[in-house]
This record gives sequence, structure tokens and C-alpha cells, in this order.
Amino acid sequence: MPDYHHRQNNDGFYKLVADNIKDLVAFYSPSGILEYISPSLGQLLGYDAALVLGRDVADEFTHPEDRHLVAAGRAKLTNGTSGNELFEYRLLHNAGYWVYFESYRKPIFDETGALTGIMAICRDISQRKKAELAIGESEELYRRLADNILDLVVMLDRSGVHTYVSPSCKALLGYAPEELHGKHFADIVHPDDAGPLRVDILEKATGGQDRFLVEMRVKHKNGQWVFCETTIKALQAEDGAVTGFLATTRDITQWKMAQIAVIESEEKYRSLVESSEAMIAIVNKTGGFDFVNDQQANFFSRPKDYIVGKTVYDFYDIDQAELIHARARQVFTEMKNQVFEHAVTQNQKTFWLRSTLHPVYNSKCEVYAVMVNTIDLTSIKNSEEALRKQNEVLKQIAFLQSHIVRSPLTNIQGILMLIDEDAMTEENRYYFRLLKQAAGKLDEIVIEIVEKAIFIKRQTMAEL
Repeated sequence: MPDYHHRQNNDGFYKLVADNIKDLVAFYSPSGILEYISPSLGQLLGYDAALVLGRDVADEFTHPEDRHLVAAGRAKLTNGTSGNELFEYRLLHNAGYWVYFESYRKPIFDETGALTGIMAICRDISQRKKAELAIGESEELYRRLADNILDLVVMLDRSGVHTYVSPSCKALLGYAPEELHGKHFADIVHPDDAGPLRVDILEKATGGQDRFLVEMRVKHKNGQWVFCETTIKALQAEDGAVTGFLATTRDITQWKMAQIAVIESEEKYRSLVESSEAMIAIVNKTGGFDFVNDQQANFFSRPKDYIVGKTVYDFYDIDQAELIHARARQVFTEMKNQVFEHAVTQNQKTFWLRSTLHPVYNSKCEVYAVMVNTIDLTSIKNSEEALRKQNEVLKQIAFLQSHIVRSPLTNIQGILMLIDEDAMTEENRYYFRLLKQAAGKLDEIVIEIVEKAIFIKRQTMAEL
């Protein structure tokens, strides 16, 4: 088989191809001396081909870190352990920078089977290499982000088995990543959440939705349940088939517990409000009802959802409504409580009410509503009026008793004062004195009865 050097002098066709190909074509002697280099050398590396012929350029132009690749490849070709070699290395451009090449090298033998040289076809792969490096750097960047992000990042196959778990799993759930790798997500998700979640995600992913935001409870290694908010992205093949899922999870336990506490607190205070015997309403600046409890609704004889949104003018006479609204506006302005008693008419009945108005503040310390706490005083007022009338009767009775009883007694005491005690016998004087004492004692008893009636009246009024 003729050697390549011989053919380049005699075979014009092959030389024409080599001289015009965009790739770099070279022929080396068995000892590594460059015997032919295609003109594309100038375009690819900026050198004049005539200046490099006859030289061993392997070490001179090859990157120091890649020289061992070139040497190893040459050794395999020359000692017959390899029929051809394909490897990558960097060559120095005449401008001083390195160019990546992919080199295919093949040994050339003559008719006797002796090695006459090595043919190399080299292709500039700098653009591809830059893209690969960029992808590698990007992958490394995202891997570092995934490995160091505080949120938990996991990859799952289509069946829900973990194929990647970020190191943040340790801080979030107490597991080392390898403890969850290969396990199904349902192994750590609350049973009440896992089943519906898997069905929902698969249905949505199959239907074309590729991103979901869900809440779930995940079991910590210590046995406690952690509330998590998870963003799930469906991974799809070119044909649209779902191949897996990428999930980013964060711990929302504190927020969730605070939310639950708010709900429980609201429920507790709602229960207190609804169980109160007082009528409670929230009124806005226009006099509209934003909230009423059961007692207020019962007083109006209307459902709560019918009352909310309407105003005091829809349920009270105009004068009564104006009074309530005016007091509410005063609370908005002065930001102080208002307490007043007023009579209202409902269902053709008159009621006496005591209303206490409290300002309701928002987060900016602004009064945005007024809470009206109303107590029905009608029975008390009726009792007071009945007692007043009863006391008046008692007073009259006491006066009559005092006057009727004391009038004859006063006459008796007057007559006794006219009698000359000194003109009496000793026996009569004795009886006379007994009579005066009895009249005085009777007068004290009458006075005590009147005073006690007045005291009872005052005490009763004080208790009311």
C-alpha cells in the first residue's frame, strides 16, 4: 500500500480535496515530524503551513495539559495496539489563544505492511466546546443552587419516586438526602393529602397543566407533621408525555399555625359574640351594618344575611336612626366610646335600650367601624316604673297611717299637757304618768314605722 507522502505527489485528486477541505488535514512521519498540513491551517490557527512543515509540533503547539493525550494516541498507533484514535485537545492559535479540536488519527501502511506515517483529520470544535462548557457551568450553577437553597428541591419520576433530593432536606425534614432517594413521596406525605394529591396532579398534568401550587403535610423524621407549600412542575418529553416532576417545597408551619390560631381566635370570639345576651352590631360610616349577631337579628326579626349591607334607617324610625347614626359619627370623629339610653319602636312595641358604641381600629390605628353593644332595658324600666308607683302608694299609705294614728295621739298628748299633775292625789299621779309614757312610746313607734318605709324605698331604688 503506497504511503500518504508518496500519494500527495502523484494523486492530484486527493491533494485537491485535502487542500480545500475546511478541516485541518495533516500527515506525520512515524517519528512525529509534520510532513503535510492543509492550507486551512492559516484560517483555523493563523499559521503559514510552510513554516511548520518538517517539525515535531506536538509539544510546541499543544496545550500542556493535553500533551499526554497526543503522546498516548501516537504510541497506540505506532505500536499497533490501536487501528485509529479519536480524542480532543487544544492547539495554540497564532494570536495567543487556545482552540479546541477533535482529531481523528489513522495509521498509514505501505505495500509491505510497514508503518509509513499517521494521518490526522482535525475539526475545530471551539463553538461546541464553549456551548458544552456553558451548559456544564449552568448545570453546575443550578446544582449548587439546588444543593444550597433553603427550600427543599426534589425530582420525582412519573410514579412519584424520588430521583433527586437536595441537601436542604436535612434542615427542613431531618432526613439525609440518601434516606429519601428511591422512596415514594407518599411515604412521607400525610395519608389524607397524598392520595388526592397524586390523582389531582396526574389529571392536571395529563390535561396539559404543567405547574401546580399545593399545600401538604410532610412527616419530619422526628415524627411531627410539617405544613409545606410546594410548587410542582411537570417534566415532559418531546411528544408531551409526562416523564417526571420537579418540586420545590418550603416550610409554612409557623404561618399555618398562626393562620389556624387566627381562625380559632375568630371562632372563639364569634362564639362569645353569638352567645352574648346583648345585641352586637358593627356599623360603618354610612350607618350600614357590616355584622350583626343572633340577638340583634332576632330583635329585628330578620335573617343576618338580610340585615348586613342595609343601614340603621332600614330598621328604625327616622328620629331613632338619626340618633344612632349621629352617635356613631361622633365615635368616628372623637375616637371615644359613647353610652346612651334611648327608646325605639319595633313591631309596634316600645323598647328601652342602652347602647355602648366602641371604635374599631385597623392596622393603621384608624377607626374604620363602630361596634354597637346594646342591652334591652325594657323590663328594668318597667320594673322601675312599677316600683315607683308602688312606692308612691306606700308613701301615701305611710302618710295616712302617720296622720291618722298620730292625730288622735297628738290630741291625747295635748290634753295631758293641760292637766295639773300637782292637784292630783298620789295614786292618780301614778296613773297619769303611766298614760304619758304610753303616749310617748306610741309616738316613737309611729315615727319608726314611717322612717322604715322611707328606708326600704331608698334601698330598693339604689339596687335598681
